[in-house]
Amino acid sequence: MTSSVSPLPVSTVLLTKNSMRSLPQYFDSMRIVDDIIVLDGGSTDGTREFVQAQPNARLFDQDPHFLDAAGYIQDFSALRNAGYVLARHPWILCVDADEEAGAELLTEVRRVVERDIPGVYFVQRTFTLDGRPVVMFPGSGFDQIRLFHLSCVRGCVKPVHERLDIIPGSPKKILPVPVFVPLAPASAVRPKFDRYLKIEIAYGRNMPWGRWLRWRLLRNMISIPRMFAANLATYVIPKRGPRYPFPLVWEQARYSWLLLWRTAPWRTSS
Repeated sequence: MTSSVSPLPVSTVLLTKNSMRSLPQYFDSMRIVDDIIVLDGGSTDGTREFVQAQPNARLFDQDPHFLDAAGYIQDFSALRNAGYVLARHPWILCVDADEEAGAELLTEVRRVVERDIPGVYFVQRTFTLDGRPVVMFPGSGFDQIRLFHLSCVRGCVKPVHERLDIIPGSPKKILPVPVFVPLAPASAVRPKFDRYLKIEIAYGRNMPWGRWLRWRLLRNMISIPRMFAANLATYVIPKRGPRYPFPLVWEQARYSWLLLWRTAPWRTSS
Protein backbone atom coordinates (compact mmCIF):
# COMPACT_ATOMS: atom_id res chain seq x y z
CA MET A 1 0.00 0.00 0.00
CA THR A 2 1.09 3.57 -0.54
CA SER A 3 0.89 6.13 2.23
CA SER A 4 -0.53 8.87 -0.03
CA VAL A 5 -3.61 6.92 -1.19
CA SER A 6 -6.05 5.25 1.15
CA PRO A 7 -6.84 1.58 0.52
CA LEU A 8 -9.77 0.97 -1.82
CA PRO A 9 -12.38 -0.94 0.27
CA VAL A 10 -13.21 -3.68 -2.23
CA SER A 11 -12.43 -7.37 -2.45
CA THR A 12 -11.39 -9.34 -5.51
CA VAL A 13 -11.10 -13.08 -6.14
CA LEU A 14 -8.01 -14.14 -8.07
CA LEU A 15 -7.59 -17.66 -9.46
CA THR A 16 -3.95 -18.60 -10.06
CA LYS A 17 -1.84 -21.50 -11.24
CA ASN A 18 1.75 -20.75 -12.28
CA SER A 19 0.81 -17.13 -12.99
CA MET A 20 4.16 -15.40 -12.46
CA ARG A 21 4.28 -14.21 -16.08
CA SER A 22 1.58 -11.62 -15.34
CA LEU A 23 1.35 -11.28 -11.54
CA PRO A 24 3.92 -8.48 -11.05
CA GLN A 25 2.04 -6.21 -13.48
CA TYR A 26 -1.29 -7.26 -12.00
CA PHE A 27 -0.36 -6.44 -8.41
CA ASP A 28 1.30 -3.20 -9.46
CA SER A 29 -2.00 -2.09 -10.99
CA MET A 30 -4.01 -3.30 -7.97
CA ARG A 31 -1.77 -2.06 -5.17
CA ILE A 32 -4.46 0.19 -3.61
CA VAL A 33 -7.08 -2.60 -3.55
CA ASP A 34 -7.56 -3.58 0.08
CA ASP A 35 -8.45 -7.27 -0.17
CA ILE A 36 -7.16 -9.63 -2.89
CA ILE A 37 -8.28 -13.20 -2.22
CA VAL A 38 -5.94 -15.53 -4.12
CA LEU A 39 -7.11 -19.10 -4.68
CA ASP A 40 -4.10 -21.01 -5.97
CA GLY A 41 -4.09 -24.35 -7.76
CA GLY A 42 -0.70 -25.63 -6.60
CA SER A 43 1.67 -23.27 -8.39
CA THR A 44 5.34 -24.24 -8.65
CA ASP A 45 6.75 -21.17 -10.44
CA GLY A 46 6.98 -18.82 -7.44
CA THR A 47 3.37 -17.61 -7.59
CA ARG A 48 2.61 -18.63 -4.02
CA GLU A 49 5.72 -17.01 -2.59
CA PHE A 50 5.07 -13.82 -4.56
CA VAL A 51 1.47 -13.61 -3.35
CA GLN A 52 2.47 -14.19 0.27
CA ALA A 53 4.78 -11.18 0.03
CA GLN A 54 1.95 -8.84 -1.04
CA PRO A 55 0.46 -6.87 1.88
CA ASN A 56 -3.03 -6.72 0.36
CA ALA A 57 -3.31 -10.42 -0.61
CA ARG A 58 -4.55 -13.52 1.22
CA LEU A 59 -3.55 -16.93 -0.13
CA PHE A 60 -5.77 -20.03 -0.04
CA ASP A 61 -5.62 -23.39 -1.77
CA GLN A 62 -8.20 -24.17 -4.44
CA ASP A 63 -10.69 -26.80 -3.32
CA PRO A 64 -9.51 -30.04 -5.00
CA HIS A 65 -13.15 -31.04 -5.44
CA PHE A 66 -13.34 -28.47 -8.25
CA LEU A 67 -10.10 -29.53 -9.97
CA ASP A 68 -9.32 -32.27 -12.47
CA ALA A 69 -6.68 -34.99 -12.05
CA ALA A 70 -3.97 -32.64 -13.38
CA GLY A 71 -4.92 -29.90 -10.92
CA TYR A 72 -6.66 -27.64 -13.44
CA ILE A 73 -9.99 -25.98 -12.66
CA GLN A 74 -13.07 -27.82 -13.85
CA ASP A 75 -15.64 -25.53 -12.20
CA PHE A 76 -14.68 -21.85 -12.26
CA SER A 77 -18.01 -20.68 -10.85
CA ALA A 78 -17.75 -22.89 -7.78
CA LEU A 79 -14.28 -21.57 -6.98
CA ARG A 80 -15.27 -17.94 -7.44
CA ASN A 81 -18.31 -18.42 -5.23
CA ALA A 82 -16.06 -19.94 -2.56
CA GLY A 83 -13.87 -16.84 -2.85
CA TYR A 84 -16.80 -14.46 -2.45
CA VAL A 85 -17.60 -16.10 0.89
CA LEU A 86 -14.13 -15.05 2.09
CA ALA A 87 -14.53 -11.40 1.00
CA ARG A 88 -13.98 -8.72 3.63
CA HIS A 89 -15.99 -6.17 1.68
CA PRO A 90 -19.47 -6.26 0.05
CA TRP A 91 -18.13 -4.68 -3.16
CA ILE A 92 -16.32 -7.07 -5.51
CA LEU A 93 -13.93 -5.86 -8.22
CA CYS A 94 -13.27 -8.38 -11.00
CA VAL A 95 -9.79 -8.22 -12.54
CA ASP A 96 -8.10 -11.48 -13.50
CA ALA A 97 -4.45 -12.43 -13.09
CA ASP A 98 -3.67 -11.74 -16.77
CA GLU A 99 -5.32 -8.29 -16.70
CA GLU A 100 -4.50 -4.86 -15.30
CA ALA A 101 -6.58 -2.16 -13.66
CA GLY A 102 -5.86 1.38 -14.81
CA ALA A 103 -5.87 4.39 -12.50
CA GLU A 104 -9.07 5.70 -14.14
CA LEU A 105 -10.90 2.46 -13.39
CA LEU A 106 -9.88 2.48 -9.73
CA THR A 107 -10.93 6.13 -9.42
CA GLU A 108 -14.38 5.29 -10.78
CA VAL A 109 -14.63 2.27 -8.50
CA ARG A 110 -13.82 4.42 -5.46
CA ARG A 111 -16.53 6.89 -6.48
CA VAL A 112 -19.12 4.09 -6.69
CA VAL A 113 -18.05 2.46 -3.43
CA GLU A 114 -18.13 5.76 -1.55
CA ARG A 115 -21.70 6.36 -2.72
CA ASP A 116 -22.46 2.77 -1.62
CA ILE A 117 -25.59 2.27 -3.71
CA PRO A 118 -25.67 -1.47 -4.50
CA GLY A 119 -25.62 -2.43 -8.17
CA VAL A 120 -23.67 -4.16 -10.93
CA TYR A 121 -21.33 -2.26 -13.22
CA PHE A 122 -20.15 -3.14 -16.71
CA VAL A 123 -16.69 -2.20 -18.02
CA GLN A 124 -15.32 -2.55 -21.55
CA ARG A 125 -12.06 -4.40 -22.12
CA THR A 126 -9.14 -2.72 -23.87
CA PHE A 127 -6.71 -5.22 -25.36
CA THR A 128 -3.04 -4.28 -25.37
CA LEU A 129 0.00 -5.60 -27.21
CA ASP A 130 3.47 -4.69 -25.95
CA GLY A 131 1.83 -2.08 -23.73
CA ARG A 132 -0.03 -0.36 -26.59
CA PRO A 133 -3.84 -0.39 -27.06
CA VAL A 134 -4.94 -2.62 -29.92
CA VAL A 135 -6.94 -0.95 -32.68
CA MET A 136 -10.38 -2.53 -32.69
CA PHE A 137 -13.24 -2.19 -35.14
CA PRO A 138 -15.95 0.05 -33.57
CA GLY A 139 -18.60 -2.06 -31.91
CA SER A 140 -16.52 -5.24 -31.90
CA GLY A 141 -15.73 -5.00 -28.19
CA PHE A 142 -18.15 -5.94 -25.45
CA ASP A 143 -18.82 -5.07 -21.84
CA GLN A 144 -18.40 -7.37 -18.86
CA ILE A 145 -19.46 -7.02 -15.23
CA ARG A 146 -16.36 -5.91 -13.37
CA LEU A 147 -17.81 -4.39 -10.20
CA PHE A 148 -20.80 -5.56 -8.19
CA HIS A 149 -22.31 -5.52 -4.74
CA LEU A 150 -22.77 -8.95 -3.18
CA SER A 151 -26.38 -8.12 -2.29
CA CYS A 152 -27.20 -7.90 -6.02
CA VAL A 153 -26.10 -11.38 -7.11
CA ARG A 154 -26.67 -15.01 -6.25
CA GLY A 155 -23.14 -15.93 -7.32
CA CYS A 156 -21.59 -17.31 -10.49
CA VAL A 157 -23.13 -19.97 -12.71
CA LYS A 158 -21.68 -22.23 -15.44
CA PRO A 159 -18.46 -24.19 -14.84
CA VAL A 160 -16.54 -22.25 -17.51
CA HIS A 161 -17.00 -18.79 -19.04
CA GLU A 162 -18.83 -18.14 -15.82
CA ARG A 163 -21.41 -15.40 -15.52
CA LEU A 164 -23.08 -13.75 -12.56
CA ASP A 165 -26.64 -14.64 -11.64
CA ILE A 166 -28.03 -11.16 -11.04
CA ILE A 167 -30.98 -10.73 -8.70
CA PRO A 168 -33.91 -9.25 -10.68
CA GLY A 169 -34.34 -5.54 -10.13
CA SER A 170 -30.69 -4.88 -9.31
CA PRO A 171 -29.43 -1.64 -10.90
CA LYS A 172 -27.16 -2.15 -13.91
CA LYS A 173 -24.79 0.61 -14.97
CA ILE A 174 -21.68 1.20 -17.07
CA LEU A 175 -18.34 2.57 -15.89
CA PRO A 176 -16.93 4.68 -18.77
CA VAL A 177 -13.36 3.44 -18.27
CA PRO A 178 -11.57 0.29 -19.47
CA VAL A 179 -9.87 -2.68 -17.88
CA PHE A 180 -6.64 -3.53 -19.71
CA VAL A 181 -6.10 -7.02 -21.10
CA PRO A 182 -2.56 -7.76 -22.37
CA LEU A 183 -2.80 -10.28 -25.20
CA ALA A 184 -1.06 -13.62 -24.74
CA PRO A 185 0.68 -15.41 -27.63
CA ALA A 186 -1.45 -17.88 -29.59
CA SER A 187 0.78 -20.74 -28.41
CA ALA A 188 -0.32 -20.07 -24.83
CA VAL A 189 -3.97 -19.70 -25.71
CA ARG A 190 -4.64 -23.07 -27.36
CA PRO A 191 -3.89 -25.27 -24.30
CA LYS A 192 -6.18 -23.08 -22.20
CA PHE A 193 -8.92 -23.14 -24.83
CA ASP A 194 -8.65 -26.94 -25.09
CA ARG A 195 -9.19 -27.26 -21.33
CA TYR A 196 -12.20 -24.93 -21.56
CA LEU A 197 -13.53 -26.97 -24.45
CA LYS A 198 -13.56 -30.18 -22.42
CA ILE A 199 -15.52 -28.46 -19.66
CA GLU A 200 -18.00 -26.93 -22.11
CA ILE A 201 -18.57 -30.27 -23.85
CA ALA A 202 -19.27 -32.01 -20.54
CA TYR A 203 -21.56 -29.15 -19.45
CA GLY A 204 -23.41 -29.06 -22.79
CA ARG A 205 -23.86 -32.80 -23.19
CA ASN A 206 -27.38 -33.80 -24.25
CA MET A 207 -28.30 -30.20 -25.07
CA PRO A 208 -31.80 -30.10 -26.61
CA TRP A 209 -31.95 -29.57 -30.37
CA GLY A 210 -33.70 -26.22 -30.10
CA ARG A 211 -31.18 -24.80 -27.68
CA TRP A 212 -28.24 -26.12 -29.74
CA LEU A 213 -29.64 -24.64 -32.96
CA ARG A 214 -30.15 -21.24 -31.35
CA TRP A 215 -27.21 -20.92 -28.96
CA ARG A 216 -24.59 -22.93 -30.81
CA LEU A 217 -25.31 -23.15 -34.54
CA LEU A 218 -26.94 -19.78 -35.22
CA ARG A 219 -24.71 -17.75 -32.93
CA ASN A 220 -21.48 -19.29 -34.23
CA MET A 221 -22.50 -19.11 -37.86
CA ILE A 222 -22.86 -15.36 -37.30
CA SER A 223 -20.02 -14.71 -34.88
CA ILE A 224 -17.21 -16.61 -36.65
CA PRO A 225 -17.42 -14.73 -40.01
CA ARG A 226 -18.02 -11.47 -38.14
CA MET A 227 -14.89 -12.08 -36.07
CA PHE A 228 -12.71 -12.37 -39.17
CA ALA A 229 -14.41 -9.44 -40.91
CA ALA A 230 -13.95 -7.14 -37.90
CA ASN A 231 -10.28 -8.07 -37.68
CA LEU A 232 -9.64 -7.36 -41.37
CA ALA A 233 -11.59 -4.10 -41.17
CA THR A 234 -9.18 -2.68 -38.59
CA TYR A 235 -6.48 -2.43 -41.25
CA VAL A 236 -8.43 0.25 -43.10
CA ILE A 237 -8.95 2.34 -39.96
CA PRO A 238 -6.55 5.34 -40.17
CA LYS A 239 -5.28 4.94 -36.63
CA ARG A 240 -1.84 4.09 -35.35
CA GLY A 241 -1.33 1.11 -33.13
CA PRO A 242 -1.10 -2.68 -33.26
CA ARG A 243 -3.95 -4.77 -34.65
CA TYR A 244 -5.46 -7.81 -32.97
CA PRO A 245 -3.14 -10.68 -34.01
CA PHE A 246 -4.69 -12.95 -36.62
CA PRO A 247 -3.38 -16.14 -34.90
CA LEU A 248 -5.50 -15.24 -31.87
CA VAL A 249 -8.56 -14.70 -34.06
CA TRP A 250 -7.91 -18.11 -35.58
CA GLU A 251 -7.70 -19.75 -32.16
CA GLN A 252 -11.00 -18.18 -31.12
CA ALA A 253 -12.66 -19.32 -34.35
CA ARG A 254 -11.23 -22.82 -33.91
CA TYR A 255 -12.61 -22.96 -30.38
CA SER A 256 -16.08 -21.85 -31.52
CA TRP A 257 -16.16 -24.37 -34.36
CA LEU A 258 -15.00 -27.29 -32.21
CA LEU A 259 -17.54 -26.40 -29.55
CA LEU A 260 -20.28 -26.26 -32.17
CA TRP A 261 -19.33 -29.63 -33.67
CA ARG A 262 -18.58 -31.56 -30.49
CA THR A 263 -21.78 -30.51 -28.71
CA ALA A 264 -24.01 -31.37 -31.68
CA PRO A 265 -27.03 -33.32 -30.38
CA TRP A 266 -26.48 -36.27 -32.73
CA ARG A 267 -22.94 -36.70 -31.31
CA THR A 268 -23.68 -36.32 -27.60
CA SER A 269 -27.10 -37.85 -27.13
CA SER A 270 -27.08 -41.08 -25.13
